[in-house]
Order: sequence, then structure tokens, then C-alpha cells
Amino acid sequence: MKKVLFLATYGDFLATFEYSNITLWQSLGVEVHCASNFDNKKYNLKTDRLRALGVYLHELDFDRKPISSNNLKTYNKLKKIIRDEKIDIIDCHNAVVGAYARMAAKQCKVKKVIYTPHGFFFYRGCPNKNKIFKVAETELSRITDLLVNINKEDYIAAKKMPLRGKTIYVPGIGIDTKYIEKIKDQRAKYCKELNIPVNSKIYISVGELIPRKNHITAIKAFAQADISNSYYLIAGIGQLKNELQAEIDKLGMSKRIKLLGYRLDVKELVKSCDVFLFPSFQEGLPVALMEAMACGLPCIASSIRGNVDLIDDNKGGFLFRPDQITELRRDIEKIDKNLDSYKESMGTYNQKKIPRFDVKNVQKIMLKEYKNILLTT
Repeated sequence: MKKVLFLATYGDFLATFEYSNITLWQSLGVEVHCASNFDNKKYNLKTDRLRALGVYLHELDFDRKPISSNNLKTYNKLKKIIRDEKIDIIDCHNAVVGAYARMAAKQCKVKKVIYTPHGFFFYRGCPNKNKIFKVAETELSRITDLLVNINKEDYIAAKKMPLRGKTIYVPGIGIDTKYIEKIKDQRAKYCKELNIPVNSKIYISVGELIPRKNHITAIKAFAQADISNSYYLIAGIGQLKNELQAEIDKLGMSKRIKLLGYRLDVKELVKSCDVFLFPSFQEGLPVALMEAMACGLPCIASSIRGNVDLIDDNKGGFLFRPDQITELRRDIEKIDKNLDSYKESMGTYNQKKIPRFDVKNVQKIMLKEYKNILLTT
């Protein structure tokens, strides 16, 4: 029996974003192993899904910073796992883990290597310091048999790399649009839980509380906007929790802007809100934004890679430059004053567009590629 090893930074990433691909490998009779940080309780609330599939779990604690003494130790541990388990195929995700995984695959003579960056660290408009990652990704492409891109900008960049194998574009990791369509609006329940008037206008963001997600811009824009009877919810955990809460308190918005922490009911929560805010500086192809579209929400999103693949400006929502609080404030005011109209037009537009990003479409592409990988392994 062939063996594939999935790698990512945290267990929940694999349990959430790679669950479908893991089941595809199993359907092909391949034994699946997963290596990640499974000890951090904050990022492992869904890993029982992996255990239920019967996959083999290996603890690997890679830092997100590329160079660290811990990563070197973890790298050696990874090589031992590959050799002990006699891994045939590496299926790795995220830039840092993907780099170490591919180097380990080369040293251990793994037969096939699949890599999905979920957004290259270099991108149009990125800081100059990030451009070194283009050099690294170009070199590592020489030991990559299948490079999977989830947005068009990355796909164009990948096609110029000296790949050992090939690169493909897939419409994200895929979401279950049929499931989301059936979710019932539970607005009354959530309004009671969060002490929000049922007849209010509710904005929501979903994402880690980290600099890349740029929640601070949305908080400031919402506080400055000339709107009334409106509330803003942010679902997520991360290092900036205290800093963001301090800013909310400073702006006198503690009753109207609420940090919700990690939620297992994100889809249900989003379905019960009115508008989705997504101010990130950097994304691959964001699942949270796709799910908001499937929920029928108008979306105000930053005009960055990935987001522009999803949101058509003035049709499914509004796009703004992520460093421009004034632009975001303007868009919030615009949508707030005619909310019912925008919910009808933009929400309907998004629900008609999102099926092309359905998980079944992604599965068809990936199953074909996995079969080809097996034929040559």
C-alpha cells in the first residue's frame, strides 16, 4: 500500500482545509499520515475529524518564521518520520512547512512531492523583504512534481518556475455550497447571546487576530462611519486580541464591536448577519469570504490577490485598498444606508457565482491529479 504524508502548521488546518483531499487519497487505497502541531489546543479543536478517518497523526511543531533553531530540530524529526514510515508521497501546505517538507523529501528520496502554498509570500504589492521568497520558491519548484495554485495571480507566477513536474489552478479548497444553502438563519438566537437588537444591522469578519488579517482597519473604519443601530462582530483568536480590544475600548465601541474568539459555528453565525467585512493585506483564496458569499451576504473586501478572484466590485460587494480606512468607511456608509437593496442584489449575485468554487469541482480536479501521481509512483 502506498503512503502519503500531509504536512501543515496546525492540525485544524488539515482537519478543515484538507479534509476533502485526505478522503480522496483514502478512496484510492492510499494510507494517509498527517504531520503537524497537534498539541496546541487553540488550533486543534477539529482534529477528531482526522482521527475518525483513521489517519496516522505525527506531532511536528514548525514555527511560522522560516529560520529558527526549533525548525531545524523539527526538520530532523520530519526526516525520521519519512524514513521510518517509508513515505511515498508528500502533500505539503503553507510556505514554511512546504519548504522544509520539500527539502526533506529530496534528502529522503521521496518519490513524489505535491505542494499547495495557499498564497505565495511574494505577491503584487508585497513588501520588498518578501521578494526573497520568490527566489526560494523558484528553487524549490525544481523538486516539486505538482504545484497547486488556488488563485490566478499565483498560477501565473508558478507557470514561470522551473518545475520538475507541473502546476495547476484549482478554484480554492472548495466549499460545500449545498450545505451552506440549507443552514437556517438563527439571528434571534445570536442576538440574544450577544446582546444585540434583532432589528440592528450586523457586520461580521472571520479570521485570526494577526497583522495580516488587518482587523484594526475595519475597527477604525466602522467606528468612524456615519451609521446607526449597527454592530460589528469579529470571530477569531490570535496574538492581537488585547491590542484590538484596547483600540475598541479607546474608540468607545465596546458595546458595538465584539471580539467573539474561536467559533465552531462560523457558517451559522455568518448566515445570521447582514454584511461581511474582509480587510486582509494578504490571502490565497479565502474560505471565509467564499462561505460569506454562499450565505448570500454582500461583501466589503480588500482589493488583493484572491479576494479579486471572488468579489466583483459593485456587483457582489465593494473592493477597497486595505491601507485606506477612508475607503472602507465610505463603503460601509454606502451599504448601510441601502442595506436591504444591497442584500438582495449583491447577495443574490454572490450566491449565483459561488457554485464554481464548490468542493465537488475541486475534487474532480484533484482526484484526476492524484491518480496520475499514483501511476508514476
